[in-house]
Amino acid sequence: MRVVLPTGTIAEKVVRRAAAGFDADVVVTGKVASFLTPEKLISIARGG
Repeated sequence: MRVVLPTGTIAEKVVRRAAAGFDADVVVTGKVASFLTPEKLISIARGG
């Protein structure tokens, strides 16, 4: 099962290193991931 890891550009490198070797998609959602809205998270989960 693939895991989606939404992150911001600030932490992108750290998250990509942590996800290396796992079945995971790192998705950059903006500068700061804490600003991720429920609507954007649903869009990411649906592949958009």
